Amino acid sequence: MRYSLKILLLILMAFFLGGCMRAVSQPSFKTLDSLIPVDATQVAFSDDLEPASLETAIDRSIRFYEGRGRNNVYQIEDRQIDAQQFKETLLAFRALLGDAKDPETLGKRMAEAFDVYQVTGTDDESRVLFTGYYEPLLEGSLQKTEKYKYPLYRVPPDLVRKGTRIGRMQNDKFVPYYSRREIDVDGVLRGKNLELLWVSDPVDLFSLHIQGSGKIKLENGDLLTVGFANTNGRPFRSITKFLLDKGTIQHHEVTYRHDFLRGKRDEEIYEALSHNERYTFFRFLEKDPVGSLGETVTPDRT
Repeated sequence: MRYSLKILLLILMAFFLGGCMRAVSQPSFKTLDSLIPVDATQVAFSDDLEPASLETAIDRSIRFYEGRGRNNVYQIEDRQIDAQQFKETLLAFRALLGDAKDPETLGKRMAEAFDVYQVTGTDDESRVLFTGYYEPLLEGSLQKTEKYKYPLYRVPPDLVRKGTRIGRMQNDKFVPYYSRREIDVDGVLRGKNLELLWVSDPVDLFSLHIQGSGKIKLENGDLLTVGFANTNGRPFRSITKFLLDKGTIQHHEVTYRHDFLRGKRDEEIYEALSHNERYTFFRFLEKDPVGSLGETVTPDRT
């Protein structure tokens, strides 16, 4: 029996299968243009990370196919592949990893046991963008101080949802919830005992809003994990585009846009950050964040 497995460039990433392919409710035999079969004997299978973390990631993907993903069906070229087949693929791959002691043996066994597919990319140069999960680390305090004065807020009690809309009630009328400027600059939530903790840098805090979760290191060395709880329902707008349109930064400086804001006066910082009206509310997490499969993310793998 041969198993279907997806190869991302030259690095084996079996644990991403559930998040990168399209689930279909009925067989349709449509070809995914982004995946093409390749000769596995020509692929250099390698991994420069610890094998244990790869096995952990595989096990978490298996749990997905046994649980919430058990009814998923995926279309690869003209083949319909269900969750049970993906589970069997991952089990076989995990067993192979334990048997193959060197890259040469691994490559030979992979070519014998699996059908291998490569992501082709979406432009003329077949370039592919892969993203990884990033968890910011900020310095913070459970008490407001002169150094730690920028708060993370929990979900306010007056935030309500109507269908897909998020807002608040004002004089019996449903209205949009407060914007980033109203919260951070005007201080509409101050004094309502909604602060989880405080951090030392508003730009780092904005990055945490974008990522949705992160670690907060207290002065005594303790690490707290905070995660997404809700948003204010306002539209997300790119700060990068805002700075580019104003001519504040040039295209070659895009990667360093946050560095540009550091050291500026709060008024200048919030002028830029307030362009993005979307605001994230947080909660404390007792375990590490979860990814798109509903499983805990694996460091260096997810």
